[in-house]
Amino acid sequence: MEKISFEFPLPASVDEAHYSLTAPGLVIEEGTVSGSSTVTMEVVRDDLYDAGFTQIILGADTLQLSVAYETSDGWEAQILNQRGFSALG
Repeated sequence: MEKISFEFPLPASVDEAHYSLTAPGLVIEEGTVSGSSTVTMEVVRDDLYDAGFTQIILGADTLQLSVAYETSDGWEAQILNQRGFSALG
């Protein structure tokens, strides 16, 4: 697998979301998305290898995107891996 994409639509009332892309024991990328209705992340294998992450297998269930955002009811968080989103906790 050469690359993998993650995409998560944010609720309509959310203006900003925090994300992190992780593998066990590693934070590959983290940041904030604002002004967009979707958190989108594309991971290219060669980019990971160039950054020194040579043990990561794209498509493995252990590679996940975590997304946290604040709604009128408080903070919510979701985790996306190749099986889809599941609620934290």
